[in-house]
Amino acid sequence: MDTFFKLLLLIGIILGFVCIIGGLYLLFKRGWQSKTEVKIKFFGTLKTTETGLALIFFGLVLFTFSSSGFMQLRDKQRIVSQSNISDSVLSLLLTPSLMKEKDFQNSVKALPKNEKDAIITKAARATWNEFHKVTDVKNKDFVPRDFDNVDAITTFLTELDQKNGHALYYKGEVMRLLKDRGRFRENFLRYLDIEASIGTSLPVGIEAEVCYRSAEGYCRQRTGWILHLLANDFYQEGIQENDRNKKRELFERALKKAKKVWKHFPPGFLSGKTTKSTQDLQATLQNELAALGYQSKKQ
Repeated sequence: MDTFFKLLLLIGIILGFVCIIGGLYLLFKRGWQSKTEVKIKFFGTLKTTETGLALIFFGLVLFTFSSSGFMQLRDKQRIVSQSNISDSVLSLLLTPSLMKEKDFQNSVKALPKNEKDAIITKAARATWNEFHKVTDVKNKDFVPRDFDNVDAITTFLTELDQKNGHALYYKGEVMRLLKDRGRFRENFLRYLDIEASIGTSLPVGIEAEVCYRSAEGYCRQRTGWILHLLANDFYQEGIQENDRNKKRELFERALKKAKKVWKHFPPGFLSGKTTKSTQDLQATLQNELAALGYQSKKQ
């Protein structure tokens, strides 16, 4: 399919160039030889000025469109065919619009694992960039279109790997900011289920950067952060719940998640605009449960 389109675009480039030359020829006849009409075999009599301008305009449009399409197609093929392409060039070429294309997705799927993993890790970093382009300038009243580019990349990652941790994490983060509690939890809990099956094969290190060196997208810091956010969310829901038994159940779920944070990310997390610190959250939950007549086990 790509070869066919490439051939069409090459024909368009050549035809556009021929039209431009033809138009300039007619204008030359008008300007230098003062001819208002010329006879051309198979085309008959042509007016030099009107036809020349029309040919130049048509040729420029056709040449520009075809050249642009050809360059985009070449860039796409370069990404999927060169395993030794530099990181900086790959990052520039790997755009959300390109990742939306089914042909590109299928081409990446067919690559050897090491080459596919290189593209996935670059896509994961691109997700971070696109996510922070939104959150660095806005901290409330988010709408779905704010995250169109993030959605394009996470869809691409999911197409390559249904269990990709980068995709599940950013889908969950987006749903959290959009206040869609159901899908926020769904993505984060699915991440935790998959991460639990990975176990000791998780990358070594607790820095966030470790995640972006992994095509799979699972790491200790990210797992800890997800547990931290879920613990805070279950706590917030518990605060709003009036039923005593449901409140206790939510606090218990929150405390269980909060305690697990330390295992994955020993420093714990500081408080944020909408979240308590891991330490304060655990203490608050233990106090809330004690007030409900439930004594939780110490960490």
